[in-house]
Amino acid sequence: MTVEEVEAVIHLQVNEHPTATNAHQLVLKDALVRPRRISVIEKTVKDGQVFDQELRVWLIADERPGDGYKIVMSDDGLRFWLASSGFSTDGHLVVSGWYNSLLAAFLGM
Repeated sequence: MTVEEVEAVIHLQVNEHPTATNAHQLVLKDALVRPRRISVIEKTVKDGQVFDQELRVWLIADERPGDGYKIVMSDDGLRFWLASSGFSTDGHLVVSGWYNSLLAAFLGM
């Protein structure tokens, strides 16, 4: 996807819920940032061991610049994750769970 295609996906979803506000009293459209590609870590546990997988995603929203949750989107525009700082040894933000819409991720923020 290009930046313009990502913006189109976001625009469609935001227009469905123009006044959506989360539990922190943040309005969805105010959290949006210009989309850019970033790497994140998805952690999974199997047989008592933690495995990290690096994913390339689109950063599309930021709760508070420099801190707080971020919302990232998959390349196909079908999955959204909340991302936040992980352990001090993690080289990237860590995602937690995925959502099927921008609004669902935002409300989980």
